[in-house]
Amino acid sequence: MPLAPDHARTVRRWAPSHEDPLVASGTARIGGPLGAHAAVGRARFSALRVLFALALVGLAIGWSGKTACVQQTPVSPSNADGSGSTAPKAEARQSPDATMRLNWDRQRDLYSLCYTDLPPVLTRQHLGEGIPFWTTWTTKSDDGKSHVGRLPAPVGAGFLAYSAARATAAWQWMHVHWGVPSAISPAVFFNILAVVLALCWLVTIWALVKIADERRWAVWVAALSPVIFVHAFTSIDLFTVAFVMTGLLAWSRRRPILAGVLLGLGVSTGYWVLFVLLALAVQQIASMRGDRAQVSAEALADAVGAPADGGRVPVDGGRVPADGGRVPIEALAESGVSRPGVSRPGASRRLLSGYANLIRVLVAAVAIWLVVNLPVMIGTFSGWIHYFRFLGARPPEPDSVYGAIANLGNLSLNITAVNVISLVLTVVMVVAVIVVVLRSPRAFDVYSIAFLLVAGVLIASKVWSPQSTLWLVPLAVLAVKSSRILMAWMLVEALAWVPRMGVYLDPEHHWLPPQWYTLAVVVRLIAVLGVALHIVWQHYDVEPEPAPLPGNLDRSPAPTG
Repeated sequence: MPLAPDHARTVRRWAPSHEDPLVASGTARIGGPLGAHAAVGRARFSALRVLFALALVGLAIGWSGKTACVQQTPVSPSNADGSGSTAPKAEARQSPDATMRLNWDRQRDLYSLCYTDLPPVLTRQHLGEGIPFWTTWTTKSDDGKSHVGRLPAPVGAGFLAYSAARATAAWQWMHVHWGVPSAISPAVFFNILAVVLALCWLVTIWALVKIADERRWAVWVAALSPVIFVHAFTSIDLFTVAFVMTGLLAWSRRRPILAGVLLGLGVSTGYWVLFVLLALAVQQIASMRGDRAQVSAEALADAVGAPADGGRVPVDGGRVPADGGRVPIEALAESGVSRPGVSRPGASRRLLSGYANLIRVLVAAVAIWLVVNLPVMIGTFSGWIHYFRFLGARPPEPDSVYGAIANLGNLSLNITAVNVISLVLTVVMVVAVIVVVLRSPRAFDVYSIAFLLVAGVLIASKVWSPQSTLWLVPLAVLAVKSSRILMAWMLVEALAWVPRMGVYLDPEHHWLPPQWYTLAVVVRLIAVLGVALHIVWQHYDVEPEPAPLPGNLDRSPAPTG
């Protein structure tokens, strides 16, 4: 009698209560792990719905952690302690900005651990005064010199912020004319972007579930990531992450043009996505090499009369020795045995198809990037190039390796020298990853390659912001099978936020010596390197896993007779 659909061996199931030690250790209190005869997939709460609920919990925690930074206070306090107000009372309804302002007094954003880029961007980058990249303003430096300011952001990110600014203005208009409840504009701006970023994270969770397939429950690590608790709303990185993961989903579904469009939009909002495109190219090159080896092995099988299953072929001139010795086809192929004119059209077509798909992805990505960027490049090239000039003139952040070295030795690093060293190290990291992937005895998937490339670039960069870890979280969930390793790494990333905020406090308010943050940066570096080395080890560990016995259900009791 055939097995029921839920028990058929063709239905592969990955149960966290069996496969994930972090989850399995807690299942005893709720009835134990999943049973061998459990009816799976018939409940109303599917894996995707449960993971959406967990992701919403993580987002709620992240939003709550930032609420201290969207508090408001009267514009003109009458008392030194900030109580009372001398602002005139409005006789008609008006915008809250007329009487209230954002309260970041006494470094509230730092000691409350709630710092976020979003609320102050509205006013600091003059998003309400005109179209970004065209809009300029004048600022004065400490030495009294005047400088022309522009929005320092990629084009896609700039127009996302501008759209949120226009939505904020519309909300305030509805408050004045229709009485819709409102707050100060920076708070409204933050909440509008928070809704957009939350939707982007839910899209990312959906893409992860689709990509992970039978390991979909492993996505719980991303949904409840400590990095989400701390950095989901620190900046707009989740917007780019959503483009990347949906692009990789389209690639996994063999839709290269759609993948290129999504990844091209990702590049328009964050240039680190270029290394994800590079990961696609490296993975395709590695798979093409494997296909060429398969073509050679199949041709050799025809040449020496291999069995139909192509598993192993006779040696010693076609005669099987007395001891029954046989060698793999691949071993003979490496020894130089060949037969001219023998080929396998199926594998050759796969080679050509792989090249074609890679070209489609790259062409689509470049085309959509030009659609987004070309109007700004033509209309205001100085506004478009300002982002790159800003990055070049930016000093090393304390989160980077260079910042840690400077703090440890009390050094003043030359920005030009740091830029050169960072560029050289980036090239070295990329070359090292490519060599590791191409020489691996096991094929790397694109998510592992992308993690290694992006992590290497972050390590080599002079700007390694805490929220940039969000770039790595979805890739790590797909690349690493151990939830313990993932949670340990993400916990280190989240906890590093505490000493980082202390670094920017006034000296008399420091809660930790600056050396503590340098130590946190070193621990963070070791944690990221540990995850990267674990990924490499997974692909270089060639010990075969034991195959399940035929005719037995997964996790069924051992035979007794």
